[in-house]
Amino acid sequence: MTEWASVNLALHVVGAGLWVGGSFALGFVTAAERRRAKPAEARISRTARALAWVMWPALALTVITGGFNTQLSTPASGSWFSPPTVGWLDAKLVGVAVMTLAAGLHSFVLGPRVRRRREAGASDEELAPLRRWSLRLGILSTLASVVVVGLGIALGQM
Repeated sequence: MTEWASVNLALHVVGAGLWVGGSFALGFVTAAERRRAKPAEARISRTARALAWVMWPALALTVITGGFNTQLSTPASGSWFSPPTVGWLDAKLVGVAVMTLAAGLHSFVLGPRVRRRREAGASDEELAPLRRWSLRLGILSTLASVVVVGLGIALGQM
């Protein structure tokens, strides 16, 4: 592995660690805060927006360096686009797409919609369906990120 490939791989792992770690941290903070008094939702929202400034650039770094990884290193099979590597790579790319789509909908569609409706005085009953969908998307994104990390480890062994 060349020096550039090593640096690129290190940046890829750091970006992935920030994304996955941030996802889990936010999940644990959310679970803990939900058990507290009603004003917890505002704290969760502020925490999520603050973490987004780290997590989304980390995801961008991970995706960009992932693309470079396919150019800078060659698996034992000789090509990323020949069996068996291509199947694992395809699975990882699908996982990244699912993870990013779920996180994007969670962060940029449902989260702001809940916040706007809450600030407009919507009741808990009115917000409940949006909160459930937001929670499901957050869980899906976090689980997909774990799968993507596992696939990345598998690809690294090829």
